Amino acid sequence: MSVITIALGARAGIISKAVDYKQGDAVLEGFSVYDDALQGKRPGVLVAHQWRGLGDYEKKRAEMLAKLGYNVFAVDILRKRHPPTDSQRRRSRGREVQE
Repeated sequence: MSVITIALGARAGIISKAVDYKQGDAVLEGFSVYDDALQGKRPGVLVAHQWRGLGDYEKKRAEMLAKLGYNVFAVDILRKRHPPTDSQRRRSRGREVQE
């Protein structure tokens, strides 16, 4: 029993980090999450946010999926560090990034 406990304690665990990427001229910031204790190829999942932008809810879902063995990237379709404050501007910003 103690051998199992030691082996589980040595597990590195879930790694999460912000990742900058570009869509045209727009600099965006996503969120990458994976379990670095797993070796070899793993399936990937993209998590997309709602109109409010990438937030705690999407990040928590990404972590939940990573714990199931997926490499997860939570995308942000709004500009990095400058999220629009109202719904009209969010819709407009989303269209800018898509073009």
